[in-house]
Amino acid sequence: MNTTSWSVPVPAAARRPSPASDETVAVEVLACGQANCGDDGLAAVVEQNLRRRLPADTRFRLIGRLEIDHLLAIAEGARTVIVDVAAGVRGGRVIRLPLDGLVDRIDELRPRRCEALGFPEVLGVAGVIRGHPLHGQLVLVGGVRYAVGSELSPSVQRAVWKVIKAVEAACAAVRTDSVAA
Repeated sequence: MNTTSWSVPVPAAARRPSPASDETVAVEVLACGQANCGDDGLAAVVEQNLRRRLPADTRFRLIGRLEIDHLLAIAEGARTVIVDVAAGVRGGRVIRLPLDGLVDRIDELRPRRCEALGFPEVLGVAGVIRGHPLHGQLVLVGGVRYAVGSELSPSVQRAVWKVIKAVEAACAAVRTDSVAA
């Protein structure tokens, strides 16, 4: 598998544009990570391979670190899928959870790219400010390598298509979520 091109973003002209207005957004995908930082570069790889495969009413945002402001910018009524590399799980293992699936966990599973607050706290604060919780799913993949300038680890390279399929499945699942926003 050639990994050298994985951290090179798709040219802007080749990207399918995001929906024109928030009213047309049904699902927002937030991919957390930093290109050229080992397994944190997974977000850019997912973007390259997934953006054109998503329905027109799905907005994909490549973000670095998940911050409360990212969650506040999600279109009203849209469902959310957050993609991130995780610590506390075997390298390359893909896990799909509801957004609140990390609350009250006793294991070490946690997304890597979150601000100073922990992931559950970031979701909670955003929900309080928005006036209701966000509905969606979290797609995590166990990471191994994070050094600046490094490529994806072999275990994460092997998991790329599993991650893409998990994001597609999460997008489909949140569309049929009957919880009112």
